[in-house]
Amino acid sequence: VTLRVRQPDGTMAERRFTTYRTHHGPIVASKAGKWIATALMWRPVPALEQSYLRTKATDLAGYMKVAALKANSSNDTLFADSKGEIAFLMPQFMPIRDDRFDYTRPVDGSDPATDWHGLHTLPSLPSVLNPRIGWAHNTNDWPWSAAGPDSPKVADYPRYMDQVGGNARGVHADLLLTGKSGWTPDTLRAAAFDSYLPAFARLLPGLVAAWEALPAGDQRRPALAAPIALLKGWDHRWGYDSTATSLAVFWGDQLWREVGSFAQAERVNVPDYIATRVGPDAKLAALSTAVTRLKQDFGDWRTPWKDINRFQRLDDSIAPHFDDSRASTPVPFTSA
Repeated sequence: VTLRVRQPDGTMAERRFTTYRTHHGPIVASKAGKWIATALMWRPVPALEQSYLRTKATDLAGYMKVAALKANSSNDTLFADSKGEIAFLMPQFMPIRDDRFDYTRPVDGSDPATDWHGLHTLPSLPSVLNPRIGWAHNTNDWPWSAAGPDSPKVADYPRYMDQVGGNARGVHADLLLTGKSGWTPDTLRAAAFDSYLPAFARLLPGLVAAWEALPAGDQRRPALAAPIALLKGWDHRWGYDSTATSLAVFWGDQLWREVGSFAQAERVNVPDYIATRVGPDAKLAALSTAVTRLKQDFGDWRTPWKDINRFQRLDDSIAPHFDDSRASTPVPFTSA
């Protein structure tokens, strides 16, 4: 590959690189002595056309006509128009593959069965058009809960249609939308800023149980008694003055740092990994670390969330920088 590169004096020079590729795509890595090629969408002009033309669509039919370009490989879409039409759409660039293989990991590129076999048609994708329930949502999660009972059914589609699973924000959206009707701008805004944190509602009982199972003479019982009591009595809602939010977030962040890479390697969402694969001692150790870190950084492990989660924009510099001695704005919400 030859590239033209501008020199410090303004002149142009050529630089040459040796690259390798197969019909699947460029070689990007090696593992166990075998090269790994990555297959990607390479349709730059249709991708640009679709990105622009979809901003000009005025109704669902027009939007679907643009979607037929099949040059969106990355974005789920939520659609709504002034006619009352709504939709949830999967990315339209979706190669047809042999569902016997696990495409979350490298597959044998020398086997023709692992090749792409054209693209899925739009009707064959797990999308939702004008669901009877009257709403659709997406939180960068699986499509199987996009519209309550009108969602696509996982059994009707290849496994490779979902490689990320669900997430807590999707659970939260289901709780807020199911059984509700008559939405107004005010009620929709209230739902958008609802403070419930379902991930902590799921994860914290395991932490509490780990502490309660400690022997009577274990030093961790008195050391963590007050933090456990705070989290046990929490309603799992964020707020400006919530000290439990601060402690829970620091605990969750600590576990994320410790097990996030393992969860990624296993293709498991981190909260699911914490819930099912992290032992009681690790959960308690992360709480001890969270308490210590809050004390070191803020002077007290019972620090209100408003004193931690703050927004500051000092100037228009591209590289962000912050100054605790200057004004900042508290931000009450977090996501879990």
